[in-house]
Amino acid sequence: MMKDYLLNKYQFLTKEMIDQLVDNRIVMNVSDLQKLTFNALINLNGFNKQTANDFLSAIQQSNNDGVIHALD
Repeated sequence: MMKDYLLNKYQFLTKEMIDQLVDNRIVMNVSDLQKLTFNALINLNGFNKQTANDFLSAIQQSNNDGVIHALD
């Protein structure tokens, strides 16, 4: 369920990037997105400086728009 949410919400992320986030238990639910840091992302395969910053910005924008809510 979490992988599907991330794939649909953040379409610029690859399936492999999302697999890492979920399979490594970095993101288990939507509230975990708020805890992500640049350093945590940049150490994952496929994430570079731009992708990590884009992802964090997209999360922040969703939060500002009131879109993020608990799925669990």
